[in-house]
Amino acid sequence: MSIALEPLAAGQRMNRAEFHDRYEAMPPGTTFELIGGVVFMASPLGRSHGRSSILVSTWLGTYSFSTPGVAAYDNASAALRHFAADRAGIWWAVA
Repeated sequence: MSIALEPLAAGQRMNRAEFHDRYEAMPPGTTFELIGGVVFMASPLGRSHGRSSILVSTWLGTYSFSTPGVAAYDNASAALRHFAADRAGIWWAVA
């Protein structure tokens, strides 16, 4: 028997472990972020964001492909601290 988790809501306060458990139980396509221990619901994105995003993705993808030890990521979560689980659009890291 599984226990139903309370849905995430903007403004709730919690730690990263609780956030991830509840985030995994949310319906597909629902996007939340945990910043400073506070839950935020991501806003829908427009065409101008999509245009900028593809240009930055291409640039970082090309850079990471050409630079050993660097990895690029798109639409991936980054657990930076125990109270944050930020979902960056595009980012890179030294591998």
